[in-house]
Amino acid sequence: MRCGRWRARWPRGRTEKPRWRSSPETFRGTPDGGAVNAALVVVGRVMRPFGIRGELKVALETDFPDVLRQRRELIVTRDGVSGSPAAVESVRMHQGAALVKLSGVDTRTDAEDLRGALLAVREEDRPELEEGRFWLDDIIGLEAVFEDGRSIGVITEVLTGLANDVWVAGKVLIPAVSEFIVRVDLEGRRVVVRDIAGLTGE
Repeated sequence: MRCGRWRARWPRGRTEKPRWRSSPETFRGTPDGGAVNAALVVVGRVMRPFGIRGELKVALETDFPDVLRQRRELIVTRDGVSGSPAAVESVRMHQGAALVKLSGVDTRTDAEDLRGALLAVREEDRPELEEGRFWLDDIIGLEAVFEDGRSIGVITEVLTGLANDVWVAGKVLIPAVSEFIVRVDLEGRRVVVRDIAGLTGE
């Protein structure tokens, strides 16, 4: 089982989101200057300016990089919760990162002002996932339980980049494979896990 990656992953053990260098402000390049307070999912993080014409070098925080090229608008946010819309003029890939040009960001100084900002889309704009795949932020917060109802703990982190995802519940690392995962019940807010010897270290 794999999680579709959209939200930034916070360092293990952190319960709060990192504080960005500046507070959320209305992005001066927005078409209407209006704030967006809808549920957002992060697709990239601005690393630094690229060149002198306002392009942004963006680290991808999604398994679906095409979403950047397909969007006419992205939400610029500092906290991942609220932000302001910005029209997308161009997107191109460069050495594993995306080079994004937003309307109203026309100089290197403009781009420097957005260093550390997040680029997001509205939650309802996420693509449909195939069966057996889940959004990372859908898994985080679910309670992991054994088949007999014993609680393992709440899943607080998803480790990716390995042969398979690993779901972290307290001190227990749960491989996200069918051998361990019996079912994922999003409505019931829990994951049923098979009690295999050695899983809990006991």
